[in-house]
Amino acid sequence: MKFIPATKDAIALKLAITGPSGSGKTTAALRIARGLVGPQGRIGVIDTEHRSASLYADQFTFEALNLDPPYDAPTFAEAIKSAGGPGVLTP
Repeated sequence: MKFIPATKDAIALKLAITGPSGSGKTTAALRIARGLVGPQGRIGVIDTEHRSASLYADQFTFEALNLDPPYDAPTFAEAIKSAGGPGVLTP
């Protein structure tokens, strides 16, 4: 074991948004994402609800990956890898 000097590193935000259908979860996620990356930053949405995120394409600029089942860890890991570079990724 060894103690090392502490450093302030950029750590990815992990945030859960819950609520009933129609309560504004997608809108909130897109607003938070835009606030994090700025007006020109990249936002990706992993859409598991049959392209429902695209309903917000007139309000927000983002890229969507329309994911089909199975909704398991390997599938989500591959989806995250395919997002590529920096920005915000929201399911």
